[in-house]
Amino acid sequence: MFNGDDAVKVYESDKNIEMEEMQEIEETLGQAIESYVAWPNYFIVLNLEKIKKKKHVAPVKDLSMKDDGVKMVPSKCKALYHIAKNLMDNNSKALMSTLENEVFGVPRDLHIFEDDIIQLMETQWLGANCIVAYMRYLYEILIKSDLVDTFGFVDSARVVSFGVSQTKNVEKNLVERMQQGKSDRIFLVPYNPRNHWMLTIINEEKDIVYIADSLEKQEYPEWMETVNNAIKLFNGVTGRHGKKAPQWITLLSTPKQVGGVECGYYVMRYMKEIIEDPTISFAQLWSKKSKRTNYSQEQIDEVRNE
Repeated sequence: MFNGDDAVKVYESDKNIEMEEMQEIEETLGQAIESYVAWPNYFIVLNLEKIKKKKHVAPVKDLSMKDDGVKMVPSKCKALYHIAKNLMDNNSKALMSTLENEVFGVPRDLHIFEDDIIQLMETQWLGANCIVAYMRYLYEILIKSDLVDTFGFVDSARVVSFGVSQTKNVEKNLVERMQQGKSDRIFLVPYNPRNHWMLTIINEEKDIVYIADSLEKQEYPEWMETVNNAIKLFNGVTGRHGKKAPQWITLLSTPKQVGGVECGYYVMRYMKEIIEDPTISFAQLWSKKSKRTNYSQEQIDEVRNE
């Protein structure tokens, strides 16, 4: 190996003189580094057979999670977020699951698209698919806790109404659902009237319907009429004649959202706390007037992680 003090021979060429007239110059290697040497092209032989054409390599899609949204994704959900952002191809692909009839009382296929996952992972406003998927998770808790006969879920897609004809269908769907299970079963119904999620809790045995809402002073007269009609029909088909219209109670002390997109997460959290309370005392806990509270980010992240 050479070092900077080793002597080498470098030939300096003048284009006006022949090769044999080149002047030999003694320089050290240190002086020759990064210098240029003229060399006649007729002294160069190219072996073209050994030169292989460089193959064109198609660019590989960057699958790393560099998106700013990943910063707010819970650690255990980053793999799912990665799939949605890089592999689900703009909602043309979906994660499909067939839910058991017992979850909502009817057969139900659930399709989770890219937007659904990103909404949940980035704490955006939630669509119905995320709410339904979470209720399927809570159904597992009901099974493990032996509470399937105590609580029941109503599919939010079956209580959407636009116009009189659809309202009648909603009433029919509610009646069919309330007929399933014991008479004292409590039904949890996520409802979205105007781009806002709230939770309706039907306790038919006690003739009470509760509203758990993350916004204050909201009124839902059309929805209340629909539920009242459904309960009236239910009483008729089950022989419970003479029953009065249910009492409606707005739970004043439910935690309230602080932004404009958290309502879906609050509804999920309400349902979680209701079914996990062994004393089923949500009515007493949330009926009292108290200082306004809201869920912490850790509590929101808990339902996102589940």
